[in-house]
Amino acid sequence: ITVPACKRCNGIYSKIDQEIRDVLAIKNDNIDEKKELTRKGVKSIMLRSNWKNRAYTDELGNVTAVNFNYEDLKQIHIKNFKALFFRKYGIPVPEDYLIEIYTMGDEKFIQFAQPMHNYVRLGKEWEVSGHKDVFKFILKDITLDEEKGIYSESGDISKSVGVAAVLVYYDDIAAVVVAAQKDYIEKCKPQ
Repeated sequence: ITVPACKRCNGIYSKIDQEIRDVLAIKNDNIDEKKELTRKGVKSIMLRSNWKNRAYTDELGNVTAVNFNYEDLKQIHIKNFKALFFRKYGIPVPEDYLIEIYTMGDEKFIQFAQPMHNYVRLGKEWEVSGHKDVFKFILKDITLDEEKGIYSESGDISKSVGVAAVLVYYDDIAAVVVAAQKDYIEKCKPQ
């Protein structure tokens, strides 16, 4: 998926794109098919000047874990969500929308994001960008049925309070992204 972006935004996100590739490379669960990805990720991390501050080693000096910036990872979810939104609706995310990110390890996930995850997945098939094992997603508008008190998909962004997505990278890292009008986000946001 290609979406127009200014040079400044492209420059900002290219570092973050590399960060998520490195996260995925390190988090490969010793799968043989991903060894080349791991090698490239480790090399990328080792080329950075701050790699020693990010690496955890055992008593033999072997790197056992790498610290990643959670805020950077959230930014990549936002970037990808904005691209998918633009692709589907032909417009940028409205300026009056707030964007919230929830990941599987987030303690707020169960309270708000799990029901939203279930709503987004209901009746929808995964779409892919690039290879199906690298990035898949579902994007769905959030239209409130005031009488029934439930969400429904209208297909019309002008009737909705927002849009939600489930983004999955390498069948391993997942996020629920919700972009909606401020009053809706504030009302639903976990405290």
